[in-house]
Formats: sequence, C-alpha cells, structure tokens
Amino acid sequence: MTDLTKKQFDNAALVVIDLQAGIFNYGGPEGLSPYSIEEVVKRNEALGKAFLKQNLPVVLITVSRSQFSKEEEVAFTALVPELEALTGDDKVEQFTKYEPSAMSSDALRKWLAAEGIQTIFLTGVITSLGVAKTAIDAHEAGFNLVIAADAMSSRTKEDHDEYVEKHFPNYATLTTTNEILNLL
Repeated sequence: MTDLTKKQFDNAALVVIDLQAGIFNYGGPEGLSPYSIEEVVKRNEALGKAFLKQNLPVVLITVSRSQFSKEEEVAFTALVPELEALTGDDKVEQFTKYEPSAMSSDALRKWLAAEGIQTIFLTGVITSLGVAKTAIDAHEAGFNLVIAADAMSSRTKEDHDEYVEKHFPNYATLTTTNEILNLL
C-alpha cells in the first residue's frame, strides 16, 4: 500500500458506495471476496465514526432504479443498520444514484463543490462496478482519491485484486482501514 499523509485529510470526505440493505436482501452479492460483507460494513462503520470524530464529512451513496415505486425505492435504498446509525450527525450526507458512478449525481457534485472537497476517501461495493466507476469519474473531475482497499469488496477475489493492483494505482493512493484510522 502507498504511504498516507495527514495532509490528505485536508478538505476531504469519506464516500461510501452502495452499502445498503436492498443490494444484500434482493439478490445482490451473496458472497463477497476477498472481504465478507460483515468485514466491509465493520470497516466502513469504523471509518465513518473516525471521520465524524474529526469533524470530517461522511457521504453515504445508495443506488436505485428509476422503475421502482417510491415504496420499493425506500426499501431498496435503506442503508445497512451500522451506517444508518451514523445519519443523525449533521456531517453525514446521503445521495441516491441511478447509474454505477456516484459522480452521476448532480446533487453530489454540487455538494462536493460547495463544501470545497478536494480529496475523496472511497470505499464500498462492488470494487469493479460502483467503486471503480466512481473512482474513474472522480479522478477525471479533478479530485484526489484515497482508496481503502480492505473497506470494499467484489464478487471474486480476482476481480477485486485486478482493480486494486492494476487500475486504482494509476490515479489513487491505496491504503487500508487501519492506516486511515491511525492517522485520524
């Protein structure tokens, strides 16, 4: 992993992709690899609490589908309970996306600009889908990226490792949950 610096937390936000009940309750990834959903949720909960303790924003992204009724969307986009518990803090923002990339949300892009966010700490599921597409789009939009490789997971270990080893190093600082927590 790459060395992380304290300076990378200046004007930073934690952005968590798709850790929602609907993905895991409605035929989503039954098994994630190389990290289980429980491990990913636990690490994201720890990161969220640490960011909030330092008065840094946490952005929780959910994905939905345009064909859902309002009731279906509410059920599908419900956050996992561990992250839902963070939403009472005024530094927590929530956005829903309808495309793989969180950067497809105009509301998110406007919020990032208004808050002066320059660095995105990125986590979530699926490594090669929502996380990867958000990472590429955020990089192309000029954001600095820090990716916690052990706070996300994919359908297979090979899929996850390909992005962590071959793609993300081209435009992001790779780190671990513990490295982030040790600097916060």
